[in-house]
Amino acid sequence: MRLHTAHPIRPTTCLIPKSPIQRPQWQRIASRLHPPDPPPQPPHPLLCRRCYAVSSPRPSAVSPDTPTLAKGKSHGGGENPRWFAFLRQEMYARKFAPLRSRLDAGQEHALRATLEAFLPEGWGEVGGNILPPGHHLVYFNPALSENKLLPDGTDPLQSPGQPFERRMWAGGKIAFARDHWRTEVGLEVGGSAEYVCVERIKKVDMRGEGDDAKIFVTIERRVARLSEGEKDVESLAERIREEGKKHDGFGNAVLIEQRILVFMRGRTEEEVRRVRDGPVVLPSAPSISHTLTPTPSLLFRYSALTFNAHAIHLDPEYCRNVEGHRNLLVHGPLSLTLMLTLMSQHLRTLEGPRHVVQEIEYRNLAPLYCGEELRICAREKRIAGVYDVWIEGPTGGVAVKGTV
Repeated sequence: MRLHTAHPIRPTTCLIPKSPIQRPQWQRIASRLHPPDPPPQPPHPLLCRRCYAVSSPRPSAVSPDTPTLAKGKSHGGGENPRWFAFLRQEMYARKFAPLRSRLDAGQEHALRATLEAFLPEGWGEVGGNILPPGHHLVYFNPALSENKLLPDGTDPLQSPGQPFERRMWAGGKIAFARDHWRTEVGLEVGGSAEYVCVERIKKVDMRGEGDDAKIFVTIERRVARLSEGEKDVESLAERIREEGKKHDGFGNAVLIEQRILVFMRGRTEEEVRRVRDGPVVLPSAPSISHTLTPTPSLLFRYSALTFNAHAIHLDPEYCRNVEGHRNLLVHGPLSLTLMLTLMSQHLRTLEGPRHVVQEIEYRNLAPLYCGEELRICAREKRIAGVYDVWIEGPTGGVAVKGTV
């Protein structure tokens, strides 16, 4: 069997100027995902400018003898097909350059300014020079040139390739080293300390069959402080990678994060028309909550701070006409930052010894949309020191759910 793709565009071997393109991004992507019948003539070379990046920085999901997950077909028996085993092996072998950085105080100030209007007065006031939980997400982001991005604005580093072209942030986990709130241990903002972020693909799974198949990619990121005078960053990065493969302990790391991304096939025009909200998960009554309404400016500024060009956060026409959503989507990392901000603020009000967030695990269950009210909630469980955290959408259903 052959892998079903919709009239693939052959990549060009040179970069083409972008200025002649006049159509919005969603129209260019939609025309490639849903070509008319009969098939069109080969596109003008200008339309290939981003496809150059799709094929160049990473291997395709297809090997020469790749079977398909064609419409209506199953990979059968619960076993992974041969092509997926090939893909998983290739993805495990990928190595990412370590990201080295001081934690610039200007970036932290910009994030606080971005969130300030959406939070109660005083929530952004954090004593000391340690990065608040969740604020690390605006650091250690790869800076690829635009011609290396995929057509939807995402980077190709963890992508399995065609036909799994739609990416969503499914959930994850963050764990902080013990005493991470102390300057000599934690993530120091505006100081002389340097840090390195080491990333690897930890797990690749496929769920579903045929056109419903989805590929889940678990990424592990470890952030460690560089020793004074440390010069061989590559050797340190390799040691940190090996630590992650051998055990779940911190080793040299100050912070360990797992991100779960899900990659899906592009939607047909009919599927775009049928997109609806997912099932409503009824929430519990919170003991702490805060309500806000995300705006286009908030999403744009957070995208800029995280160097994230994903069109689902920036282009409402793309969201409606290609992805089938009614408006811009709130970032998964932004939702995570808001939950951690709520919890950090609550813990600062508790009496006794210092209380800090040590770990959070969460899942994204349904989209949160720009311009629609959301409520960040938390409630302590019967186990002391453990909290349920969640975000409710405008209809009261749970969109994000986690445990701190």
